[in-house]
Amino acid sequence: MKSPPLLEDGRVDQGWVTWQKMRIDTRKWTASRILPKEYGEHVALKGDTAGGGLNIRIDLS
Repeated sequence: MKSPPLLEDGRVDQGWVTWQKMRIDTRKWTASRILPKEYGEHVALKGDTAGGGLNIRIDLS
């Protein structure tokens, strides 16, 4: 991977960093739409009628 470009004063170009983050987020969003079972958000609801409670499991991996 390429290192971020530096400005004249030696600081990292934050515009470049933001652009790279947006590229990654766009790829993750696209993957979640194309293969939602693999890359989408997983939400599972289970009810236990015997115990009287509701277990909610949210997996955002």
